[in-house]
Amino acid sequence: MNIASTGIDRLADRLAHLTGKEVETTVARVIEERLCRVGVPSENDRREALQESLNRAARMPALDARSSDEIMDYGPDELPS
Repeated sequence: MNIASTGIDRLADRLAHLTGKEVETTVARVIEERLCRVGVPSENDRREALQESLNRAARMPALDARSSDEIMDYGPDELPS
């Protein structure tokens, strides 16, 4: 990426350093966040955001060792107890 303004380049470098990300990743994220605030997200943007959210949830540790049936209190006949 070629940024002609040294001021903007310094700001991008500073933000990248603070977030621990590459400059291009940081700039892309800032642009995406700004687009979300000023415009209606496209269907693809919404789909990507939903997938990102689902991926984050899938990476979360399980805090309960019980199966989903046990948590929902389903019996062996698959009906609520």
